[in-house]
Amino acid sequence: MDPAYKHTQSGYLITGALAVAVLIVASSALKTGFLAFPLLICGILVTCMVLFWNLTIEIGEQRLRWWFGPGVIHKSVPLEQIASVEAKRIQWWNGWGIHLTGNGWLYNVSGMEAVKVTLRSGKSFMLGTDEPQKLAEALRQSIR
Repeated sequence: MDPAYKHTQSGYLITGALAVAVLIVASSALKTGFLAFPLLICGILVTCMVLFWNLTIEIGEQRLRWWFGPGVIHKSVPLEQIASVEAKRIQWWNGWGIHLTGNGWLYNVSGMEAVKVTLRSGKSFMLGTDEPQKLAEALRQSIR
C-alpha cells in the first residue's frame, strides 16, 4: 500500500560542513604526522554524514514515521495518538539534528520550517521539513 505522504529532505549544508571538517582534520593530521586522534575524529564526522544526510517523513499504515539517512536512527508514532499538528517557523538557534527544544524534541536536517506534532498525552515534537504546509495537511487528513 502506498503511503499517504512521503517526502525526503536532503541536508546539503550540514553534509557539506561535515565534509569540510573531515578535509580540515585530515589535512592537519597529514601535515603534523599525528594520525591516531584525527583519524578517530574523521571517522566520527563521516559516520555523522552518513547518518544525517537526509530526513524522510512518511505517513502510512496508521503510523507517522521518520528516519535519518539509511534508517539507523528512526522513530514512529501511531496516528491515533496525534491530537494536533501545526506548521511552524523555528528559530535559528534551534539548529539541526536531534535535540530537545521548548517545543519538545526536534528532528531536522535543514532549514527553519517544521511541523509541531502534539500527542494526546500532551507531549510534543517537531519534524523539520521543506514542505510544512503539505505535511501538516497530510497529517490532519490522516488523523480524522
